[in-house]
Amino acid sequence: MVGNFYWKDRDGYYLGCNKSTLSMSGIEEEKDEIGKTDYNLWPYRADELRKNDIAIMTLGKLFSFEETIQIGNKTRYYAVVKVRNGRKLKLYLNKWRMI
Repeated sequence: MVGNFYWKDRDGYYLGCNKSTLSMSGIEEEKDEIGKTDYNLWPYRADELRKNDIAIMTLGKLFSFEETIQIGNKTRYYAVVKVRNGRKLKLYLNKWRMI
């Protein structure tokens, strides 16, 4: 399946991810992402990303919304589907057009 997949523990630490996620985040090996948080990877958006994670764990149901992150000089928009266990399914949006 194509897309960025990653999973975190309840404290927001990355436990694993797929190659697409590594490529998007500029990290070469999964071991270099494991143990990091959004504060390490996306410090300017980490508060919002963590707030979304906590909301899902609290609500305990499927939730969808949009997240944006800056990578280099590019802003990337993601449609996010999140479930209680913290896993996200992200579909890359480029200028509001689904790819």
